[in-house]
Amino acid sequence: MSTIDKGVRGAQCTAKTPVRTAFLNASDFEELMAGTSSLSLGFQVAILRSVFSDIRKTNEQLSELSSLEPYFGLNPI
Repeated sequence: MSTIDKGVRGAQCTAKTPVRTAFLNASDFEELMAGTSSLSLGFQVAILRSVFSDIRKTNEQLSELSSLEPYFGLNPI
């Protein structure tokens, strides 16, 4: 995300099992995001799908939390 919005890196993770990773330089990432080749467009679609998936999951979690409000005695001020 920080490569896209120039903000602070949002998270780190630690693997619990063996993983295979890849590295992409920021300049290569930006080139893929700005490009119009079939590789670039496929990459852009994959990024959008990932972002939209995260938004949907967040919406579901917020919906679940809002349904719990009466049980926690939360009253809007």
